[in-house]
Amino acid sequence: MKAYCIYCGEELEKINLEAPHCSTCGGLCSTCSRSSTSDKMPIFCHKCGESSYVSEENPLCEECQKS
Repeated sequence: MKAYCIYCGEELEKINLEAPHCSTCGGLCSTCSRSSTSDKMPIFCHKCGESSYVSEENPLCEECQKS
């Protein structure tokens, strides 16, 4: 099953909930819109790739958590 980087949306080969980002980002790339005031940002669901409020700790959107 394919997955997506939660920071830049790049397609990944498989879901990895312990590291839900691509090797380029590691969560630190210039396209990341992170803020030190919140650990939930409008980034990408690790499973479906849709823009959503997710985090490293909870990388799936509400819809994917249900399925």
